[in-house]
Amino acid sequence: MENVIRVGIVTQVYDDRATVRVQFPDDDEEVSWEFPVLQRKTLKDKDYWLPDIGEQVVVVMLPYGQEQGFVIGAIYSEAEKPPESSKGKKVVVFEDGTRIEYDRKNHKLFLDVKGEVEIKVSGNVNLSSEGKVSIKALSNVEIDGGSGDLSGVVTQSCICPFIGKPHVDFSSNVKVSKG
Repeated sequence: MENVIRVGIVTQVYDDRATVRVQFPDDDEEVSWEFPVLQRKTLKDKDYWLPDIGEQVVVVMLPYGQEQGFVIGAIYSEAEKPPESSKGKKVVVFEDGTRIEYDRKNHKLFLDVKGEVEIKVSGNVNLSSEGKVSIKALSNVEIDGGSGDLSGVVTQSCICPFIGKPHVDFSSNVKVSKG
């Protein structure tokens, strides 16, 4: 039962098989056979996330020989610190700086995406808020669909073409339709 749990560094990643090879510094820099990487789900629902080359991982070795084992996860080191130090948060930070964070104490989901966001839905989309909903873009906002209704009081601000200053003088029910 010696060396059942070992720590090593990933040297090779096989994306298509979700396996890795691991180098063990405690054993003359020996490099393992391919080991599967533990995933949360693999049958009806599937999860996929592999460690990077150079990442420190924990390996469980099976008692049948040094060529049989599996990676149960990565661990932080002095060189690689956790992205957060609050026990009430779940945080995922990607290499490009994109951050997904949930704060249990403040009940807040925060996304900071360093690229585009695309959401594709095969059914209806419903957005409901007990507070204000704000949409802000530094460029155009485009809405394209068959038709739509805006209910409640609709106000609009615009730059007056005659005086060149903004004014608000719209309030009506608005019906949007594709013409």
